[in-house]
Amino acid sequence: CASALRNLMQGRNRITAMHIPGLAAYAATKTALNMLSETARVELAPANIRVITVYPRMTATDFGKNSLGDRATRQSQREGAPANIVVDSPEYVVEKILAAARREPAEQYMDGAMDAPVQAIPLEPGQMKLTLIAGNDMTFVEGIPGEVSLANAGDVDRLIEACFSEGASAALLYAANLPLAFFDISSGEAGIVLQKLRTYHIRLAVVCPPGSVTFSSRFREMVDDEMPKGHFGLFETRQAAVDWLQQLAT
Repeated sequence: CASALRNLMQGRNRITAMHIPGLAAYAATKTALNMLSETARVELAPANIRVITVYPRMTATDFGKNSLGDRATRQSQREGAPANIVVDSPEYVVEKILAAARREPAEQYMDGAMDAPVQAIPLEPGQMKLTLIAGNDMTFVEGIPGEVSLANAGDVDRLIEACFSEGASAALLYAANLPLAFFDISSGEAGIVLQKLRTYHIRLAVVCPPGSVTFSSRFREMVDDEMPKGHFGLFETRQAAVDWLQQLAT
């Protein structure tokens, strides 16, 4: 790959969240792969290697024919599967894997009813005050409005740690989450934060309603330069910030 960024694909299916009699050992191996992937994502990040976990659903292959089980069960896993069971073609799964290689999400689901719903999960006590927003094609951490998340530029390390531990590729913060010096280019705070986030391929969207903070024309020039690159964006509303992150993830 010509890019300095390397991707390691790991496949695991939705059986890790199911409890199906007769498939305990199979499910256990997939759950182990889950932990291997999550840990490798953190360990390999300093080497510029991104670990992407792919969640395939039932796929139209000979796996069912060659697996253990009675004939009726095997048959239901193939072309004669009930209408309420989604069976993807191998070509479709390959398309989703290639899409993941381009977008570099922490997790890649197949489209449809079995995709993970969007959910907001507060991070564990003791961590930075953030909420994990997890959805089908995008996972990011979000600051809590009115709370200080980064007291200074050095706290960006904790933000990066939270992103990697939760499999997030982006952060959405509010102006109050950042030190005032961040909006003053001459302080160097913004440069430190953004450079570290770029190093670890984490996008940052900041919600800054009109009048909420004062920043110089040089800061605005920096924003105008960074936004087209997809690294950093400044927005008046949360929805605009989410739309930007979503656009970059698809």
